[in-house]
Amino acid sequence: MGLGSRAFAESAPTTQQITLRPPRIGVASFHNPSDPSSGVACVAPDRDPILFNRRSELPSDVLWISNAKDGRSQQNFCEPAFLHTNIDHIGRDLGVSFLEVPGLIAIAATVGRVRDLAAYSYPWVDLSRDWKYDRLSIAIAKISPSTGETISDMISPLAQCYQKYSFVIDSVFPEGGNSTVYTLRANRLRYAQYICSTLVPTGAWTPISNVGQRNLGMDYWLNPLNPCIVEASIEFATALDAQVTPDLVAFGSGISRGRQSIRRWISQPELAWLVKYARVNIISAWQCMGGLSPLDERLALPAVLTADPVYSLSIAAGLVCQSHWMGLAEPTTIERPGASATAKRVSKYSPANVWLRAADRAYCFAMAEAVANRGLSVMSYGNGSVSFYGPTNDIAQIADIAEQLGTCHPCLAAIEARAFAAHTA
Repeated sequence: MGLGSRAFAESAPTTQQITLRPPRIGVASFHNPSDPSSGVACVAPDRDPILFNRRSELPSDVLWISNAKDGRSQQNFCEPAFLHTNIDHIGRDLGVSFLEVPGLIAIAATVGRVRDLAAYSYPWVDLSRDWKYDRLSIAIAKISPSTGETISDMISPLAQCYQKYSFVIDSVFPEGGNSTVYTLRANRLRYAQYICSTLVPTGAWTPISNVGQRNLGMDYWLNPLNPCIVEASIEFATALDAQVTPDLVAFGSGISRGRQSIRRWISQPELAWLVKYARVNIISAWQCMGGLSPLDERLALPAVLTADPVYSLSIAAGLVCQSHWMGLAEPTTIERPGASATAKRVSKYSPANVWLRAADRAYCFAMAEAVANRGLSVMSYGNGSVSFYGPTNDIAQIADIAEQLGTCHPCLAAIEARAFAAHTA
């Protein structure tokens, strides 16, 4: 069977084969990302760049990923973060620049391999429909089994437990101006395996009220045999370590940079490390009576991506695996009736969504804590990575931190080249 072709015995006669034709995919680099019109593009696996003055000059049968800041403003343009990593960061992984033609060609080739791997790894039905979403992770989630349901009374508590990427709002740019932003990241494929191995609550949930009268100690709430979410008030200790501040903990500081509603609910995995740095007064709780279990085997990473350990060295395979676990951690979007026969789209979170995100947040906080303990200013963390301000030309220190954290980035060869260029300028 050819790449991207699958037979669906349950939905079609055995003599019939559905042939998927993955769309051509390309990368476009606009000269002015804020006002995208002209630029250079490349279609995978072609090696000839396309110079264009208007978007309409680009082939319409190509799915384009670009550096445009306005996202999807034309039918065949994806959001810049369609793969959860923009083309600039993919270029850094490769040690090239998307602003240069050779670099753009290399990035397009990698994106093309992402398309091929994704097309082959999942049971798509119609790629023109299945890949219409803003993120590949959402597309994967739409064709995957559900991660679980929850009862209506838990919708708001689970939504408050859920926290994605964390920003350290008051991170400080070091004085002197000789600093660079670094992002250290765990190997995407191996990190996806780690997140997908997270045990998640299964079974019925029951509310627990009058917690104060029950005289249940913190050990009870931290016992993994009693998975729970708790409603609590949090007071950060005044004697916190100088490096681990409330800003670094970034509780309630999500991707919306402060627009998230006040968090009162905490999942057990997050509670386990939060109690080290804050006084947590538990008010009420929900407890899962079924305990913790592995994810449904149908939600595992596709075997084609994990069959050979060498795939962990593939940037393309890593991008697909990253989209996979993020898709599993995505809430379900539903429509609720509103006033005057309108419908409002709301997110509904399952306990598995919350546990997967909590596992990511706990791992990345540990990375952020290690960086802060080196005396460096952390900007943000999440999605298996940590970003911070570091010395521009001190490669040895960055490499040492990367080794301590077990991370695989940044590309030190690219950093060394920039440092040499700055030194000889």
